[in-house]
Amino acid sequence: MMSNIKESKSVETLTTDLSISTGISEEDKKLNEILKNRLRKYIKKLDETYASITKEESERIELDTFKQLYKPKTEGDAETYKKIPKFHFKLPNSDDILAQKLREETRSQFLQKKSKELLDNSELKHLWSLLKKTNGSYSMANNEELTIDYLQFRKIRDEAGPKY
Repeated sequence: MMSNIKESKSVETLTTDLSISTGISEEDKKLNEILKNRLRKYIKKLDETYASITKEESERIELDTFKQLYKPKTEGDAETYKKIPKFHFKLPNSDDILAQKLREETRSQFLQKKSKELLDNSELKHLWSLLKKTNGSYSMANNEELTIDYLQFRKIRDEAGPKY
């Protein structure tokens, strides 16, 4: 019974379901309209030649014909995969020296950039002294942990500077 209901869907509801689930583009929507018009003409021609066809049978033929015409478009293309960016690149071969040097250089620049973001020893000592100066409260969960509230945090942040 459920399959009869699914088969009796018209072209409009099928294309609406497809556009909702796949998010088709404007170009595909235009193609859908062209296909629907071709199907309507085809069904009208069939209705004229076979006057004894019922409405359900007509809709079934319409749906089958639509699936035949539309199926190649929904299966996807190898072309569509060319639009997807590549997220992983293989390591360069051992004989490709230029690619290896480029990889090493970019990695070293990345690490230098990250190390500049980190605090050095003197900056850590300065931050620690600022934290010690505040009158924080001891937490109830752990008696050895000193906690500060948001106002104290803002005060320390302003005194410490932008890198902190």
